[in-house]
This record gives sequence, structure tokens and C-alpha cells, in this order.
Amino acid sequence: MKIFLSIMLLISATTIQHSAPVVISGGSDNDIIGRTVRTQSGNLLTVIERNPDWNSGDLYTSVSSDDGTTWTSLSPAVTGSGNQSTFSLLRGEEDTLLLFYASNESGTYRIYCAFSTYGSAWTKTGEIPLPWAPSQNVYDPVVIREQDGSLTMTYIASGYGAYITNRTSSGAWDTTKTQIASGAYRARICKNSSGLYLAAYHRRTGSTYQYDVFVRSSPDRLNWSQEVQLTTNLNSHDPFCAVTPDSAFIVDYAKIISGIYNIHTRRSYDGLNWENEYQITFDGTHNTQPSFFVQNGFIYRTWTHAIHYDTDNDIYFEKSVYDPNLVSEDLPGNVMYQNFSFSYSLCPQSNLLRLDFFSSSSTDISFFLFDLTGRKAQEALEFSVSGTRTEYIDLSAFSDGVYFGHLRAGEELLCKKITLFR
Repeated sequence: MKIFLSIMLLISATTIQHSAPVVISGGSDNDIIGRTVRTQSGNLLTVIERNPDWNSGDLYTSVSSDDGTTWTSLSPAVTGSGNQSTFSLLRGEEDTLLLFYASNESGTYRIYCAFSTYGSAWTKTGEIPLPWAPSQNVYDPVVIREQDGSLTMTYIASGYGAYITNRTSSGAWDTTKTQIASGAYRARICKNSSGLYLAAYHRRTGSTYQYDVFVRSSPDRLNWSQEVQLTTNLNSHDPFCAVTPDSAFIVDYAKIISGIYNIHTRRSYDGLNWENEYQITFDGTHNTQPSFFVQNGFIYRTWTHAIHYDTDNDIYFEKSVYDPNLVSEDLPGNVMYQNFSFSYSLCPQSNLLRLDFFSSSSTDISFFLFDLTGRKAQEALEFSVSGTRTEYIDLSAFSDGVYFGHLRAGEELLCKKITLFR
């Protein structure tokens, strides 16, 4: 019997330090979207849509003063009649926070704005004047702030697709209907340091509920490139894009594998040529609606974790190191850090996976394999190592297929893809 073992580092060839995901809002409430910014005071502030029946949403805030380790309980931000839904959060001048959101309080969905000085009390400023008839539903705003102080917003006009508009520093919104893509949903916008815009969205690529993720780029918000398709599995959606300190575009999105949505990501420096896809979350429970920003060498991600997809969603947060040296190369059999090394090898005759550890100081180790549904395939190996230690995992009872090895050594985390063929 011959086993082929393929192990690939899913995130980076260098160590990536992750904090464990933190629950911003949990419990039995249906919290379906979260967006996070850093305030002028240095705190993190997240706006969360709590929507008990998907038709009566309100917006709440939570604050972290320790860079995402702990979060306050939710406080009301924008509430009222109708369904407050699909929103964008950004920091304006000084410590002013701007919240753009869709609401059907007037009967159809229109886009509104509210602002707050420090994120505690919010003031509604009214409907955004867009060039559509009052009966036209417009929703899902995403707004970025330009260097000249103007605001650029993407949004969806129901039945038509994704559009873009700009508000000058004088406060007037462009009333031209500038389309990014017809049939598009969840359009997100970002802009790199060279002035190139990227719009990420999903649209139908098959039957009614089959979608894939696409991007287009533009130097001027008017002329858009041909579509670049980032996924082809007919079940990927909710992309979110942002720019890194080295001026790269990153797009996160929810993608289904073996019936479970998890967050995946791709990166590009020109909007046209994209690096390989990497999986961010590894879970047996749906993870969707990602958003993030990159600052001071860290990625601050927020996403929706579906305890029960229709009635009980939580908002998760994770801080991780951004590594500009992302690669997709196979790893050698030996991985070394400053004070720790780990090597693996296969013993074909005995169906054993051998794991060798060395640490110059006492290091807590956790290692286990799980399958594509997020279920553990064996009990976790958990121990402390100081010096050398060898452990074995018996693969004889494993079915052919893809597994993931999860190794945590102190504060360092690796996720490896393991493919077994017999």
C-alpha cells in the first residue's frame, strides 16, 4: 500500500502569528454583519447589524481598547422603523466617524448617513441624493475617503447592478449613473497609492443561487477593465477588498467547500494578475461576510460566524500579521523558527506520520488533523516540549482525501494541507 503525502503551507512560507478569533458579539442574537475601524484615539470600533428576522435590523457598536483582545457590550447606533441593513463605516476628519447604511424606512431601500464624534452618540444626516426614482431600491453602500477629502461610494441599484459615485469636498454627490458591472451584487471599492481603483463583487454564473467573485479596476472611476474572475466553484460570494501597506490589493470572500463556507483570500499588485487562493478560516461552521483593514503590519479581520445560518449568527474578530512575502511553494520537510523546529516524514510501510519537535525552551504544542468539514480526524496531541520529542499519528484508518494539519507552537500557528492517496 502506497500513500502519497502532499503538505503545503496555506498562508506563508514564513511564520504568521495569529491571535485566536475573538467573539465580538455572541449569544443567541442574529448578528449578521460587522465592520471595524480604528478611531483617532487608537481604539477599535466595530459596527454590527443585529437583525432578528432579516427584516428589522438595527445597527450597534462595540469598542476595544486593547487592539481587539476584549470588546464592550453592544450599544445602539442607528435604530428606528424599517430595516437598517448593508452598511459601510469609515473614519472622517479628526475623530469623526461616518456610517452609511441602507434603510427601507421610506418604503423602498435608500441610502442614508449618520455621524459620530467618538462612536458613542450617532446623528442621522438624512438620505443620500442619488439619481434614481423614489421607487428604485438602492442599497449596500461602501464608501472610501480620498486624499483630497472627497468620498467615493459604490452601491447596488436593484435589477441593474453595481454603480459608483463621488462626493466632492464641498458636499455635492455626483448624479451621473456610472455603472461598474451589470448584474453585480455586494460591490466593494478600494484604491491603492498609485491611484488605481479596484471593485470586487459577486454575480450569477449559473442557476439562481450560483455565484462567483469578480473584480474590475479603473484609473478614474469611469473606465473599467475587463472582468477578472477570482472563483469558479459557483458558490462564492460577499467579497471585500482593501489595500496593504505595500500597495497590493487583497480580496477576501466566502467560498464553500464540502458544504461549509470559509473565508478565502487572493492578492494582486495590478488588479489583473492574481496570486493563488489561500484559505483563512478552517471551520465546520459557516464563516461569511468578511471585512478587514491593514495597519502597522497587521490585518484586522471581522467576519460572520453562523451558529445557525438563518437565526443565530455571531461576529468574530482576528488580528494577524500581514506578510508581504506570500508564496504558494511547497514547504520542505523541516520548518525552523528562532527557538523551535518541526519536521515531518511518512513511514509508508507502517502508515505512520512521524512528527519531530525541538525547542530550546519549554514550548506548549498542539497538533491535530481535521477534514474538510472541520471535524477533527484524531484527538489533538497536546504537550510541552523542551529539547527533542517525536510523536506518531496512525493513518491506517484515514479515508483518502484532503486533511488539514493544525500546529500551534507557543504563539506561532501553521495550517498545512495534507492529501492522502492510496
